[in-house]
Amino acid sequence: MSLFQRSSAFIRNNSIRTHFLLFIFCFSIFLAAPNTQVTDSHYALLLSQSILKHGSFDLSRYNTNVIGSHIHQLQKLDNKVYYLYPPGSSLLAMPFVIIFNAAGYKPYTKGLQYDPIHERRMQRVIAAFLISVVACIFLSIAKLFLPVEWSFFLVFAHIFGTSLFSTASLGMWSHTWSVFLFSILFYIIISNILIKNNPNGILLGTLLSWSFFCRPTNSFSIILFAIIIIYYFNKKTSIMLIMTGLSWLIAFVVHSYILYHTPLPGYFMHTAPAKSYLDGFLGLTVSPARGFFIYSTFSICIFYLLFKFLTKYLSNLSQYFVYYCLSCIYSHIQHSLAGGPDTATDLVL
Repeated sequence: MSLFQRSSAFIRNNSIRTHFLLFIFCFSIFLAAPNTQVTDSHYALLLSQSILKHGSFDLSRYNTNVIGSHIHQLQKLDNKVYYLYPPGSSLLAMPFVIIFNAAGYKPYTKGLQYDPIHERRMQRVIAAFLISVVACIFLSIAKLFLPVEWSFFLVFAHIFGTSLFSTASLGMWSHTWSVFLFSILFYIIISNILIKNNPNGILLGTLLSWSFFCRPTNSFSIILFAIIIIYYFNKKTSIMLIMTGLSWLIAFVVHSYILYHTPLPGYFMHTAPAKSYLDGFLGLTVSPARGFFIYSTFSICIFYLLFKFLTKYLSNLSQYFVYYCLSCIYSHIQHSLAGGPDTATDLVL
């Protein structure tokens, strides 16, 4: 037996150890990367800290004017200062902030001045952890359909050949949490379809809801995921999914009315439409500045492999997979003229 064959056999027979080693490998690479990609996500962990310590979304108690004259991440309302971007990432990061606090790290100084250096360091660790977990989930999904060798090729291509590496793993962007939540959701759906089981609708509804709280442009993907769940699983799962989603949405609307006096925070209702859908589509896919297929050229081959194997094992599911990709593209078209390559990070899943 060759070394390659022995390695493949080891991976097949030591799944937990293999996933752990993959996690450590990816986590080490992400932390060792020389760049830190934190711009829009500045103040995200300061919000986490404020909620944990004061139970408040108001950041006015902190001196936040330390990273430049124009702070686009914050907004003022009723003499209070709020984080402009979706709060989902900050809320989900609170367990990490608790651990950092115990280790002596906080996103502010003793004088309540915002500390961007600590914020960036904390975000780097959180993002590296999340995308390393995503890599392990990718491997689990790939091994459902592909041989071990192709599974690892798919994982390394997705993780290190896309903006998952250049953006999502280098800072706690909303993309980071979106990919993390969607990868869990995708694995649950695929694995339960294969074994003909009905997953927990409450869990599925919670994952979909929080992906919206992290990034409102996930809306189209959320709708499509809901359609897939309703189509493949029983009525109980579908009812629990809908009830859970509505419960989370009502709670979020109440929260928004209390803080912002609107049904949704301003960022959730903001749009920056392209001149036309064609311009938006071309800007997102083939633009030299931000095109998905320019920065992730290999993805054409990946889409082909996924379509081939999904067609072989789950003919209907392969169709929904294509619809999922198209819906993600559509959800990003209106923003494609304003963002950079990070805009399409969610498409990598």
